[in-house]
Amino acid sequence: PIGPDLILTARHVVAPKRRDPAHSLRVRWHCDFQRDPNTEWTALDEDALLWTGKGDLDAALLRCPLPDAIRERSLGVVVDRRPKEGERWSSRGYARACRCTQAREFGDFGGTVREMGDDPFFEIVEDAQPDREADWRGASGMPVSSVNGVILGIVKAVPANFNAKKLFAVPVWRMLKDPVFRSHACHQTRLVE
Repeated sequence: PIGPDLILTARHVVAPKRRDPAHSLRVRWHCDFQRDPNTEWTALDEDALLWTGKGDLDAALLRCPLPDAIRERSLGVVVDRRPKEGERWSSRGYARACRCTQAREFGDFGGTVREMGDDPFFEIVEDAQPDREADWRGASGMPVSSVNGVILGIVKAVPANFNAKKLFAVPVWRMLKDPVFRSHACHQTRLVE
């Protein structure tokens, strides 16, 4: 969450190439599921998808009611700056590697940011990565936050041939160049320049 009722995630999570628009987007919050494992998925309104990135900007912004347990915590803050080489990052997500029971559990992640140069993404290296690339499934869209808590980007992919040590992330500073994204994100949240 980056603002009241505003969720930032990966575009391929909510708008995959083969998505059937006849079916609504649905969410189920982990905090609700923990209290009651029979919690149903909640369908979102047709206009819930506020923005999707174009081309290699694999990001999306959703309007989604937040449960009280989430609303009471501090929300993420987007930042209009490039991630820095060697900067520490942290996150919480639902990678397949965190599955302990039938339901996926969340896991805490963290590591180091790699320089991005002119690439449309940046690399992050995980300190305690899973053994296989497939064990990252479910981590798409998880935030990449700096030590001071600002969101630098979101996870988009796991590159092959790196033993699941690296992830690619879409930088928020590129999202903020889009006027539609910027109007929603800056209206709902504090922007750190």
